[in-house]
Amino acid sequence: MNIEQNNPLFQAIFDYSPIGIALLSETGILLKANTKLCNITGYLEKELLKNNFEALIHENDIDIYHKYVKKIAENKIQKCQLEQRIHHKKNKIILILLSISLVKNNKQSPYYIYQIQDITLKHHPKKIAENNVKTQKMSKDHSDPLAYLFQKENNIEFDEDNSILQAQEKNLTNSIESENNKDNFVTDHQSLEFPKIFFGVGYWLLDPDNNYLFWSKEVYGIHGVSQENYKPELKSAIDFYHPDDRDIVINSIKKAMKTKKPFEFQMRIVRPTGEIRYVAAKANIVNKNNKVCLFGIFQDTTDNTILFKKLKYTANELEETRNFHNLIKELNTDLIFVKDSEFKIVEANRAYLNTFPKKMQNEIIGHTGIEAYNKKEAEKFLEQDRLAFKKGYSEVIEDIQYPVNGKKHVLFTKKTCFKNSKGEKFILGIARDVTEREQLIEELKRSNKELDDFAYITSHDLKEPLRGIYNYSSFLIEDYKDKLDKDGKEKLYTLKKLSKRMEKLIDDLLHYSRLNKIKLEPKKVDLDKLIYDIKDNIKLTLEEKNITLHIPKKLPKINCKKILVNELFTNLIVNATKYNDKENKWIEVGLKKNSKDPYVFYVRDNGIGIKEKHFKEIFHIFKRLNGKEKFGEGSGFGLTIAEKIIKEHNGKIWLESRFGEGTIFYFTLDSNIVN
Repeated sequence: MNIEQNNPLFQAIFDYSPIGIALLSETGILLKANTKLCNITGYLEKELLKNNFEALIHENDIDIYHKYVKKIAENKIQKCQLEQRIHHKKNKIILILLSISLVKNNKQSPYYIYQIQDITLKHHPKKIAENNVKTQKMSKDHSDPLAYLFQKENNIEFDEDNSILQAQEKNLTNSIESENNKDNFVTDHQSLEFPKIFFGVGYWLLDPDNNYLFWSKEVYGIHGVSQENYKPELKSAIDFYHPDDRDIVINSIKKAMKTKKPFEFQMRIVRPTGEIRYVAAKANIVNKNNKVCLFGIFQDTTDNTILFKKLKYTANELEETRNFHNLIKELNTDLIFVKDSEFKIVEANRAYLNTFPKKMQNEIIGHTGIEAYNKKEAEKFLEQDRLAFKKGYSEVIEDIQYPVNGKKHVLFTKKTCFKNSKGEKFILGIARDVTEREQLIEELKRSNKELDDFAYITSHDLKEPLRGIYNYSSFLIEDYKDKLDKDGKEKLYTLKKLSKRMEKLIDDLLHYSRLNKIKLEPKKVDLDKLIYDIKDNIKLTLEEKNITLHIPKKLPKINCKKILVNELFTNLIVNATKYNDKENKWIEVGLKKNSKDPYVFYVRDNGIGIKEKHFKEIFHIFKRLNGKEKFGEGSGFGLTIAEKIIKEHNGKIWLESRFGEGTIFYFTLDSNIVN
């Protein structure tokens, strides 16, 4: 098939087309392939011509390809357009838009014309992996330029050995090759009706000697002007180009005319509306009968250019992000590593590699590394690896002997399973050296035990002389009551009272220090019953002080540490009984409505109230706002202990109060504990 001997217009379209074009025999043998198709597939033309086109098609798309080729061959459809995957020479998958047209002629066997566009970048990468290929019939009135050029009604003739003998429209043939009609060369080409849409491609013809420029309809559309309102000429056409691009365009045309060589460029044009469009132009020399002209194609590449710039920007961003992540990884003092399903290290940061001797550090990647540890430690590693692969996550505190120096380290290691785009499983491990922390914890435990022992011994030793003071004071009052005057007796009574107060203070202090050390498991508790039990326990106090304790609504059953919650309500209720100077005293225990928390409990009274400036300090240890003589004795531990119990249940406590009118203490308990 000697395309080179045919019409220069066809030759320019075929060679310089921005899409791939191929001519195929009826059996699918490739007869001709243009440069763009070679670029798309990665093959040379001579390599392509050795095979059927279907050899390029992805195995999962071959059935749909055969289906539509068969429909065309059986005249069920005239043309078709498919999205197909093809194999690139470099073993990668390319997504293409394939347009197939069948050219028939009475004298020759049918030929297929394939037009191929690489649309890989226009689709998400996952698109290539999909097994769903969309098809779309092209309308019968859509003109394919190559099919148009080859069709019989456009005066295409074939010789007997199935090669294209002529691909010329008669008017163009006459104008180019007729010696008698040389002057018509630049005008009669207009009688060749180019298709309205050819993937956004138009064509143009320039005769610089005669200052003549022709644009096809597509070129007018790309420039944003109409044939009625604009007549193209070289100077005004160049003015469409962006000011920064005009000199390049002018020099390209001059050089092509001088050297008689093709040119191509990608530039910007500015439409009359001010809109900037990216365009690609390719031109070839048409030299017939001493007439030298430039024939070229013109395409709007704005979408592709913008897409390319976005992809380039995205690629740069990804590279910057990757570099940033690598920097974080390398500067991180935690041990970071990734293992594959065979437990081999595929990636690790410097901190991890530094746990191995230098001679091993370059060999760790691609190996498990467990051979550097003793058998017991290695088995523990693998056990956690298996758990992470199976459950998706593992977490452990482990004692490790670093291979680099043999020193023992305590590591807190987390491993998370993840998959890559191919579905392959890996685990990401992050191990933090907590050796110092664990040592501090052990030291703190030891110190706390010593403090507990000290507190117990001290409280015992302090309480012993206090009991002696109390007893001897009692003896003196009993044995010498006739010899002591009133003042002496009062001093002894005061001494007894102070010793008792000191003993209670020591007991409360010891109780407070051990409060969070009580190991209790939460269990379901009926708060209604608990409050009524407290009411019975303090019945004498309530009757003595004429205080009414009531519960307006039934309280719920909750999961809590019963002993501590019992002490919490007791402290708040007893505290309310102490600080009340009203004639009709009352205390209310209930549940707050319309609260964001599941349960907000409260203890309300009509007592003396608290000034707002004291709201925080009342929870401080030993803090009393009133004298012992006026509102009874106390150590100042009640609210402090209540707050500690609430914190033990991950809750919070706060209050509302009006001085002289009363106080409400609110508190919550952890929603994970509360049922």
